[in-house]
Amino acid sequence: ECGLVEQAVQYLSTIMGRSEGFYELSFGVDDNRDGRYDRMYKTWVTKDTDPSSIKALLQQEVGKCRDVYVGVLPRVNPEGTSLIPTGEWLWADLDDKVRPEIGWDNFILQRGIPSPTMKVFTGNGYHYYWRLQEPVDATLVEQYVQRLAMEFGSDPVQNRRLYRDWE
Repeated sequence: ECGLVEQAVQYLSTIMGRSEGFYELSFGVDDNRDGRYDRMYKTWVTKDTDPSSIKALLQQEVGKCRDVYVGVLPRVNPEGTSLIPTGEWLWADLDDKVRPEIGWDNFILQRGIPSPTMKVFTGNGYHYYWRLQEPVDATLVEQYVQRLAMEFGSDPVQNRRLYRDWE
């Protein structure tokens, strides 16, 4: 089962928050159930998208989908690469990283970084998210995400998308 549909919808609703613009939602679909993608499904959602429609889409593909990707920084228009000029989230992708002996939560606190707003287990590690009090320039968001990646020795996250395996 591609599972945890309710959790996926909550995650998307949280990420979309206050920002205008279009968020990418895509996932690989294994129609033949042979462990390989037969197709990629991609759609765009906004903060005004009815959560029940996202839920219906995910439920339609339950059992066949893997590797869910969500754009954290919204785009000006669907299929576009232009970002909305501001962002309200910082993130760190700690998948496949060797966890410090004290654990990532304590590692973060020891460095004087505030506790994350949201932590998502991906099957291979965690993604940590910090919601900013106010949206800031998207260029600053990307610079801060790069600094977090350097601090944690983590992936800087290419193409502003984060992966979530909901299996």
